[in-house]
Amino acid sequence: MFVCLWSPAWRTVADSLADLSPALLTVTPRVVTEERRGGLVWVDARGLDAARIARSALEVVRGLGLSNVRAGVGETPIVAEIIASGLGMSPQSPVPNPQSLGSLHVSVLEPDPALA
Repeated sequence: MFVCLWSPAWRTVADSLADLSPALLTVTPRVVTEERRGGLVWVDARGLDAARIARSALEVVRGLGLSNVRAGVGETPIVAEIIASGLGMSPQSPVPNPQSLGSLHVSVLEPDPALA
């Protein structure tokens, strides 16, 4: 399973996302940051309880003072990324249903405008 963290606030602090890695390494063995979509943080959950890892990662980043962070859990990276950036976890619905992605328009994948 893949876990992706995203926040709209990171669009202004994307260069400091790598600073999250040491804190997140307390809940998972591997962390990777990307600049796409304003900043993505990938938390490795392979062979682990992905929902628990996602909740723990959210607690860590919120403990660092970062708010409005969402997590997505999926069997593929793109599903986790879409859930995190558009349908992410919230206290009311901690683990969104990946099957609900079927109703989304292809534009959530951010393809070339000619393809969307």
